[in-house]
Amino acid sequence: MKTLIRFKLFKIKLGKGKIKFDPTFDKSMWEEVLRQEQEILKSNKPCKLIRIIPDELPLYFWGARPGKAAKTYVENFKKWDKASEFVLFSELLKNKQLKKLYDQIFEEVYSSFDADNSSNFIDPEMFELEVVKRSTYYTKRPLSRKASVKLAKKAFALFAAETTIIRRIFANPYLITKGEKVDVHKYDFYTFPKNVPALPKLFVI
Repeated sequence: MKTLIRFKLFKIKLGKGKIKFDPTFDKSMWEEVLRQEQEILKSNKPCKLIRIIPDELPLYFWGARPGKAAKTYVENFKKWDKASEFVLFSELLKNKQLKKLYDQIFEEVYSSFDADNSSNFIDPEMFELEVVKRSTYYTKRPLSRKASVKLAKKAFALFAAETTIIRRIFANPYLITKGEKVDVHKYDFYTFPKNVPALPKLFVI
C-alpha cells in the first residue's frame, strides 16, 4: 500500500525582531487542492494520506519553538479534513536515533556550502530560486541577500533531513507536491543512503 505524504505548515511571519506563528487555516485556498488530492487517492488505491506538519522548521531556522501553534493548527485543519492522518515532525524527532540522524543530515548539507554559497549537492539554479523564494516567504519587505541565502541553505538541509526520516518511518512513501522545478528538486537532490532512488512524487497544481 502506498503512503501518500503531503507537507503543510502554519503561517510564519517575521517582523520587528519577533516571530509570529499563525495557526488559523484558510479553507478556501485548499478547495481545489482537496479535489485534486481526492483524484490522486482514487487512482492510487490502496493508499493512505498523511499530512505532515514540519513544525521543527522554526527551531532549525531561528532557534524558536512554535509552542501550542502547531497543535492548534492541526486541530483547525482537522475541522476541514477529518479523514487524513496528521503527524507533527517534532513528534517523530522525539525518537533519539531519528533525531541524531536528522541532525547528521542537516549538518552535512548545511556545512557543504563554500564561501561562494556553492554546494556539491545542490544545483546552483535551484539554489538561487530558493533564495528568491525565501526572501519574501516570511515578510512583506524582502530580506537582505545574506539573510535569504542563510534561510535557503537551511531549507535544503531541512529537506534532506526530512526525506531521510520519511524513508525510515513510512512504508512505500510517495510525496504529493507541486510541479514547480524547485519543489521537485528539493526532494531529489540528496538521498541517504546515496544509492537509494529519489522519493516518487504525485503532482498537484
